[in-house]
Amino acid sequence: MRRKAKAQVYALVATIGVEPQVVTLTLDALRERGFPIACVCVLHPNDRNPDIANAIQRLRKEQNFYRDLRWLFIPIREGEHYPEDFATEQDVALLLRVIYRTVNRLKRKGYRIHLSIAGGRKVMTAMGMVVAQLLLDEHDHVWHLLSEGKL
Repeated sequence: MRRKAKAQVYALVATIGVEPQVVTLTLDALRERGFPIACVCVLHPNDRNPDIANAIQRLRKEQNFYRDLRWLFIPIREGEHYPEDFATEQDVALLLRVIYRTVNRLKRKGYRIHLSIAGGRKVMTAMGMVVAQLLLDEHDHVWHLLSEGKL
């Protein structure tokens, strides 16, 4: 007797800064390529920064357009340590831990990962690449978005 092939479940993990449209542009591009994204995890720094708060608010409004998706907004935080930026070694180590934990949990749940390294600070991109090297396999993808001109 043949076993049925398990349907693949995909998650988009994305870091953001002040331009949240990188998340929805990446999501739209993945869906156009035929990836049925089921979950979007948005990792963000402290929203005391008004620009970050605005970015999160704009993405939360986009949830209405993408009703078929599960959205998770994940603060880059541990206890009281919740940086607005990644200026110290401690901040960067925290960033790495949060990205690692997020991707690791999704992988353990059986998700195929689409990791977007286009949003936020360059250090977010670098830590995303570290996590990709540690956790991703041949079924996962890392994406960077190149946009030209005015969005």
